Amino acid sequence: MINTQNHELVAQKWWDVLYSDNRNYLVQTNPFTMSKARKTEWDAVYSAFNINPSHYKKIIDFGCGTGHFALNFLKKGYRITGIDLSENALDILRIRARKYVLSKHLTLIKSGLFVPIKKFHGSFDAGYMIVTYQCISRNDQKMVFKNFVELIREGGKILIMEANPLNPLFYFFYLTVYKNNLSEAGNIINSRREKLIDLLKESGLAEIKVFHHSFLPTSFINRWSLVKNINSFLCAIPVIKNFSAFNIITATKV
Repeated sequence: MINTQNHELVAQKWWDVLYSDNRNYLVQTNPFTMSKARKTEWDAVYSAFNINPSHYKKIIDFGCGTGHFALNFLKKGYRITGIDLSENALDILRIRARKYVLSKHLTLIKSGLFVPIKKFHGSFDAGYMIVTYQCISRNDQKMVFKNFVELIREGGKILIMEANPLNPLFYFFYLTVYKNNLSEAGNIINSRREKLIDLLKESGLAEIKVFHHSFLPTSFINRWSLVKNINSFLCAIPVIKNFSAFNIITATKV
């Protein structure tokens, strides 16, 4: 396995190119008039997190990308600090925040997730990592998660949402999207539910809850609305739900 510093440089280059190639589309995408699929994802995250800005005002978005979730939390009255290693992603998020007059309560930090940010330890009421953990080298995942948890105050809440490696349909997606970066795509194997729960417990977190989101690809909802109902049905069946497309897990720092 390549060392952490080299892996970060490789990852940064790959993500910068991806965001650069899709810059115009990402800048122009309205995060509030979402596709049916994106709205389903946002609703699932916000419902599972179950927080309000009066008690959980300051949120850290760990691996914020171009800010789909950050912008939606900002609109609901939260103060968001976003961390990402891609300057291209952060620049797109800045433009989008200005466009929707949401810059006032947005702070952005360019940093590799491998680097502890000690001045912010215990500074946030809540934090989330959404499809971020699986993007980290398997050798570095625990260290990155530790950096994330240290940013949250005692009594604060954490949400992680990751693709479920038990869902066979995801492998077709990753072979397409990550075709030039398959070593990173392989990290999804380490984001299975049991592994994440053990990691949360090892990090001193309690009140762990698991929510199952989707089964068939969420993009199908844009074409066939019925898929949303099918996914909800499948994710409610005791055995079948273990093969959901995503696991959303929440916990409290004690």
